[in-house]
Amino acid sequence: MLKSISLTAMMLLWVSTHSWAQQFSADSLYQPPYLVQSDQFMMAVFHLDPSEVAPLIPEPFSLQTNEQGQAVLSLEMYTTRKIYGLPIFQIAFLVVDVEGYASANGATGRIALWGNTDSEIVQAAMGRHYGFPYSVNSEMNIRDEGDVRIGDIRLGAGRLNLQVEKLVDQPFDWTGIVNMVGRKPEGEVVWSEVPWQSAGFMGRVQNFELDSAGNPFLQLIQGKTPAWSMLSYDQVFTYTPAQTQ
Repeated sequence: MLKSISLTAMMLLWVSTHSWAQQFSADSLYQPPYLVQSDQFMMAVFHLDPSEVAPLIPEPFSLQTNEQGQAVLSLEMYTTRKIYGLPIFQIAFLVVDVEGYASANGATGRIALWGNTDSEIVQAAMGRHYGFPYSVNSEMNIRDEGDVRIGDIRLGAGRLNLQVEKLVDQPFDWTGIVNMVGRKPEGEVVWSEVPWQSAGFMGRVQNFELDSAGNPFLQLIQGKTPAWSMLSYDQVFTYTPAQTQ
């Protein structure tokens, strides 16, 4: 009897301790910084008429144009190969350059207008810490077929399909830092310095199909031709803890 009570007490103690440890680990795990390594990153950049883009920039941000007076939007997709702080995930998002949040090296700050990830944890963490407007979407597939990288995403009744071929005679090895800016649901503006390193190749867009299913942000690039594109086979970057003004 005493042995049974002793075992029961030990089991209860183990369960309570184990549950506390799990909660503590989870709370710690999902706090920034997040260190990401990807060997399947790609980006297509669009230069658009600012009069089309400016009305959709959320307050309190203002559109930043390039030297040619164009709005710069980047459609980015990647899978994670190794990661610290979050589970492995896939993601696609659309960002636009905005005024007033340049990084230490002068790179223009960016805000995310739209995004999909296949991880509920990533969606919650990115929204809570950085105010990124991402949604969960399990119908995503980012893959390589020979020298072509393909991102295929179902958007409800719509679809996004981007295919970029690497230009083997145009390799690059870049480093930089960019401020990713967001607005939390309660209205607070925050940003994260994202230092990054990327090695890969410039790209040629083989296919870009988009049925935005009525999404106003994706409609900005629907039917448009990317100005340039790239593929990275070794991409490392860090989402640092959010800063406020």
